[in-house]
Amino acid sequence: MEFDQTLVAISEVSKAINRESPDFFRINAMEYGRFLVLSLGTGTAKSEGKYDADEAAKWGILGWFTSDHSTPLVDVFTQASGDMVDFHISTVFQALNSEENYLRIQVLIYHANVVIQCMYLFMKQSGEM
Repeated sequence: MEFDQTLVAISEVSKAINRESPDFFRINAMEYGRFLVLSLGTGTAKSEGKYDADEAAKWGILGWFTSDHSTPLVDVFTQASGDMVDFHISTVFQALNSEENYLRIQVLIYHANVVIQCMYLFMKQSGEM
């Protein structure tokens, strides 16, 4: 089962605020204007263009479970889950006039190491490390 760490993190911070944790200033858990969220997706790349509609029309029931060394049905549901979580978080931030406080960056798994190295260098130069 897939879950999104960003959604879990937002939920945990909101719960800590509601419990009046000393780690947080006195704010309302729904004050998303005070949240700054950077979500880094380092899983699989999107499957856009991976499947062809004309080809899929010929698969039949079993073809949706396995086709050309892949699992189309699983791929569709997995991708949809991640997209829906991103859409949900983005919509919440927009509805609360805080859309500039949420950024989702999705990179291919083999590019993730480069992104992590760049973030390390940025943090080091800005004095945060």
